[in-house]
Amino acid sequence: MIFTKKQFQSQTSVFGRRKNPLILKVDALLDSYHNSGAHNTSAAEATLLALLTAVNTWLEAKSEKIHKGASGRRSGVIQLKAQVEAGLHKLKPITRKERKITLPGMCAKRTRFDNVNTDRKASPIREMDIYQGATRHLTIREAIWPSALTSGPWSERRKGTIAIQQIDAAEGPRKNMPDSHPFAATAIDVASRAIIQARKMLPLGAFNNRHVQSRPPSWTQHPAWQNALNEAVASGLVLETGNRDPEDYVAWLAAFATATRTTGGGVCTYFASLTCGILTTIAPPGSDILLVYSRADHQFCVLSVNGSPWYTVDPWTLNSYVLRWERSYFGPGSQPKGGIDNYFKIRVHEPIHTPYGISYTSTDIRSHLARASKSLGPQKTDDMAHNFGHCCNAPRLELCGRSGKYPIDGRLPVQTYKDWG
Repeated sequence: MIFTKKQFQSQTSVFGRRKNPLILKVDALLDSYHNSGAHNTSAAEATLLALLTAVNTWLEAKSEKIHKGASGRRSGVIQLKAQVEAGLHKLKPITRKERKITLPGMCAKRTRFDNVNTDRKASPIREMDIYQGATRHLTIREAIWPSALTSGPWSERRKGTIAIQQIDAAEGPRKNMPDSHPFAATAIDVASRAIIQARKMLPLGAFNNRHVQSRPPSWTQHPAWQNALNEAVASGLVLETGNRDPEDYVAWLAAFATATRTTGGGVCTYFASLTCGILTTIAPPGSDILLVYSRADHQFCVLSVNGSPWYTVDPWTLNSYVLRWERSYFGPGSQPKGGIDNYFKIRVHEPIHTPYGISYTSTDIRSHLARASKSLGPQKTDDMAHNFGHCCNAPRLELCGRSGKYPIDGRLPVQTYKDWG
């Protein structure tokens, strides 16, 4: 049941005032939905999508989180968001179809998700198509790795990396075009928007990338405790809700993203999952997203639109540039920290309104958050075992201490060390 205009007003009127244009827009859309759209499937879908956009825009503008109470309207808006998403699912349920494929020189990586560098087993690669109604929105392929490295001591296998030539063979080479080309310019714009959206959700910062001189006031003083909380919430969502399949790689990506958004911070694995999920909702048709596992023990995303060059999408570094992947510090082989251990691949056929096409209920999220907090005990002022302290994702600037004032390819960083939450 979706709030009527009157019910929503009763939940979100602050001291009797209603002046926020987004809230007034939601009022009007609710009126339209209940007066004419609810009984017409196409009209209902259009109105609900407009409602979801307005609600998400308000939440982003306010930098609201499920666990924060910074606005008297927050609870009512989040309730409405859950109702709208449920209504969309009812109109056009999201379904997932699996199939197995082979790629040149590649096989699947079976991963214990509590430790991404162990338990690799060779097997066919699985792809999952995400449909809403009859529309295919996403094709998500599980992580892959070179089949030549399936045997021998782990210490030797760990040295192997995926070459850019293998990515070109599997995904098609990227087109040679300037940044001003419409496809490249779109990729840069979408990557920038994704970084900004992610940073707004992350007031607690990167738990394992913290310069002492540049810690914003919002950053947590309990990064190791908070990281354990993220892991517990994500594990609970996958293993105790939904289909409870520990091999469901898409459910893990969605759970990592949900845990990060809920707690407001994370390590690079969680940042990358959150960013990748955002990209599935805003990248145009024909976009390719790679969630990359770098041999530098770092995870991030790259984006290509209609065959454009790959561009980095990485809110984890303190100053986040959108760069051509080969020009970044974590490039595909030539830069100081280059080399690819692995990657997930997502093809966007149509952007989807829920990241990855998977949503966990606010009740489940609160339950796992409360249970994990209780099991971990009081928060402790502690640091992660390894604090990377990466200043930038640009070569030559890395660890230089610059404050995001140096342009690369004519562009300043999309977000600096000050931009969190």
